[in-house]
Amino acid sequence: MPDILSLLQCLLPQINATTILRHDSVLYIPYENPDSHKRSRRKYGDKLDYGNIPDKYLSKSSIEDEIQSDIYQATLQHIEFAQPLNVVILVKTNLKTNIRSHVVLFSSDLKLSFEKIIDITNSAFKSSLTSVMQSSFGGWKIL
Repeated sequence: MPDILSLLQCLLPQINATTILRHDSVLYIPYENPDSHKRSRRKYGDKLDYGNIPDKYLSKSSIEDEIQSDIYQATLQHIEFAQPLNVVILVKTNLKTNIRSHVVLFSSDLKLSFEKIIDITNSAFKSSLTSVMQSSFGGWKIL
């Protein structure tokens, strides 16, 4: 049975979804076959570790008031979706206490920049994002 996003995109190919994923969603780096002479049907590579996201996906980093804000963007796989996803992960780390929290956003449009995904999600889910961030750090502001 196809997932709802794949079904909607078949019926309405001009529609792209942009929304929030659960913070504990299992995402996979797409598998890259190391041997070009062998064919592989493997779709999923390594599971993404939210505590140790590879630096190659880091799009922006800043420090303000001893809070480090990192934004990662990558094309990743999720078992529930047939097509790859454009994933943006917002990570906040309190440099005093080393407490870390993250929010996972995604879009089915692989061409969107992280800024555009954040803007779309921010306008659609501002109250949800604000409450998630406040519960984690007592007052994050939306990026």
